[in-house]
Amino acid sequence: MFVRSVIRLGEGRQAVVIKETSILKQDELTGSVFVIKGGVLSIRKVELGMPMGEEREIRSGLNAGEVAVERPESGFREGIHVVLE
Repeated sequence: MFVRSVIRLGEGRQAVVIKETSILKQDELTGSVFVIKGGVLSIRKVELGMPMGEEREIRSGLNAGEVAVERPESGFREGIHVVLE
């Protein structure tokens, strides 16, 4: 599964928001996310923002429109080729 999300946070402010299950947490403020670009997995370090229920704001490290993997499997690693269905 994959997820793309952008949410408006008041006038003039937008945030990248993804499912909590997409985030490999390091601590409350940082984590990593698997991103699919050109059919290949890469891992990104992200700065975490506000929790929003089952989702989390991403303050940096992921741009609007990028595809993040929801529920990454333990065998995932950078460079794996994937097909979106």
